[in-house]
Amino acid sequence: THIMLDIKNKIINYKCNISSDLIKKYNIVSCDTLEKDMSVTMIVWNNNEVFREEYFALFPNLRLFVNWGTATSNLPEVEHFIKRSIILKTVKGYSTNAVAEYVIFTLMKLFSRSSEKRKELSGKKVGIVGMGNIGKRVVKFLMGFDCEIGYFSRTKKDISIPFYSLEDLVVSVDALVIAVDSKDFTIPISLLQRRQKELVICNISQDRVFPAFKVIQFVRERNLPLVDIISDNFVEKEIIEHYGKYYTPHVAYQSLESSLIKNSMLEKYIALL
Repeated sequence: THIMLDIKNKIINYKCNISSDLIKKYNIVSCDTLEKDMSVTMIVWNNNEVFREEYFALFPNLRLFVNWGTATSNLPEVEHFIKRSIILKTVKGYSTNAVAEYVIFTLMKLFSRSSEKRKELSGKKVGIVGMGNIGKRVVKFLMGFDCEIGYFSRTKKDISIPFYSLEDLVVSVDALVIAVDSKDFTIPISLLQRRQKELVICNISQDRVFPAFKVIQFVRERNLPLVDIISDNFVEKEIIEHYGKYYTPHVAYQSLESSLIKNSMLEKYIALL
């Protein structure tokens, strides 16, 4: 059944992979540039893009903002939404399995190509930076490989996995999984330079947490003893082509199952209008 929204409502899709069925059903308007629009009442925003506080002035009638992902470090503080009576929603949790499975696949691939003979993931010491829902699911999967697991988080969690300082974790593990959503946390390159042995890195965080491109430059200049890096950040096509050994595009979340969950959540949010 086609649901007609009040003609005063306008939903814009800013660079998000919303299903064509929902776009047609709710007359969602796709755009990749921002202009002032009094009629916009809902925005679906790509969470790889930063939404700046000054953008609010472009949409004075905005009532509902959906950040199309699990992270919120690309947004102003929630108080800015509250002050303007804008409902803020995310699709948190929709891709926990998809991303965690991707991490395991990536680690296996990185170990397989890190030397002349394929290395096994089984039994390796793996450090996880960030112990949110995805980090916890990665731990569950790694246990099946008999990995020795440690973690660092800005706050200790009530879990049985050993907690390490960031410095001790980075210098002691065979592989590092970076899964942090933060505006003010980063892993310094100087810390990586303290390592005495090779390291595999799987990065699913934003570049402000782990500046993968800068790290890759250090690797190429032989200033870091790293085997390989895969970053799940969105990067320019030219960079992927030039540094394809190190980068993969932002695809971890794109499973059939996660897409169905994500679009179902969006439809529930639209009903709030």
